[in-house]
Amino acid sequence: MAYEEFFNLIKQQHVKVKDELTRLQKVTSTSEAMELWSQFKRDIVPHLKGEEKYFYGALQKSPDCKEVSDKALGEHHWATGVLNELDQMPKNEDWAVKLAGFKDAIFGHITFEEGEVFAKARQCLGETQLRDILTNYKDEEKRVLATMAT
Repeated sequence: MAYEEFFNLIKQQHVKVKDELTRLQKVTSTSEAMELWSQFKRDIVPHLKGEEKYFYGALQKSPDCKEVSDKALGEHHWATGVLNELDQMPKNEDWAVKLAGFKDAIFGHITFEEGEVFAKARQCLGETQLRDILTNYKDEEKRVLATMAT
């Protein structure tokens, strides 16, 4: 069932992102922080892009889901901005403080998404739509990851 496959994939990715953010807060060496940060970006950027383009794009088309989608997209845009700021900052105490706030916001977004957004999506999207979203989402992740590698 595409519903469960899509939502389970997103939840698995959320677990990984939460784990990576938690580990990033605990590292003590700059080189380890930079390595973990690079891995985190390779995981989160394709996820963000795929959700925005295909999942939230589909939700935007449904009047019953537009409001929740707008809120989630706003959180994604904020996260992308902070992600870019963190990427440019030296990995020092200021970076650690900003990362802590970023982590809290991401954890909150994940809770919102897995609760309210997923519940609305189940009301607004059909099985065929979710199957297409899942396929396109996976393709977008691969495409974005390939552009990050170059």
